[in-house]
Amino acid sequence: MNFKKTIVTLFVSAFITATIFSACDSAQKNVDDAEKNLTEAQQDLVKAKQDSAQARQDSIAAMESYKVKATEKITANENRIAELKASTVKQNKALQDKNNAKIASLEQKNNNLKKEVAEYNQSSQESWAAFKIRFEHEMDELGESLNNLMTDKK
Repeated sequence: MNFKKTIVTLFVSAFITATIFSACDSAQKNVDDAEKNLTEAQQDLVKAKQDSAQARQDSIAAMESYKVKATEKITANENRIAELKASTVKQNKALQDKNNAKIASLEQKNNNLKKEVAEYNQSSQESWAAFKIRFEHEMDELGESLNNLMTDKK
């Protein structure tokens, strides 16, 4: 009976020891996995920051490029307005006054657009997209009005 008790005790001790070693091994594996996941997350964060910085630079470059093109259109409008002003000199007084009022209104709109594009400095993509849509719409309306006024002159 003593022999049986010794074997059972030895067996239970071996089982407990195996369980403890296996639990320690599992805990170490969990720590290793957690460290690996942390390293991967840190690398992902660095890449995301780099991507964000690059996207911001691209957005700013696109915005500046658009501003240059818009300024060119505004300058072209200024030239067309100058042509319209010069052409009114040959008109009778009543027509000249009417057209000068229209030209002054269009010139004010052009100056407002010039100021808006020069002062725009927000880099929020949504804000920029909304600004660009509105600005292009106003530029198109101004261009159409100038074309209509120039056509009426001929």
